[in-house]
Amino acid sequence: MMSNLEEVRDRVRRIINSRAPGLYDALELECITRYRVSCVSLLLEDPEKLLDVIARVYRDKSSFTVIHVFRTVFLRPIISEFLARELEESLLSLLKEDPEEFRVKIRRLLGVT
Repeated sequence: MMSNLEEVRDRVRRIINSRAPGLYDALELECITRYRVSCVSLLLEDPEKLLDVIARVYRDKSSFTVIHVFRTVFLRPIISEFLARELEESLLSLLKEDPEEFRVKIRRLLGVT
């Protein structure tokens, strides 16, 4: 488990930057220029400002574009990284404790009936 907020920020920054390096860097520049904090800080502390940054970088205030970029650049990478690890631990515990329930859950996750 993360011991402090700065470690969480660093981890989230690495996750996002590894999946969208050029785009993340452009957004990061705007975050720092406009609000004097990183995109990850805005994500964790003031997400509305992060949405504003995305709208400014894309010069598009439409909610579709802003939400699409937010979802693709920020939410999906974080969810996949953090939830995958949590799910992995949960499934391993379930396998040890209740192999039949593990089989049911794995099949459900994979969409196998």
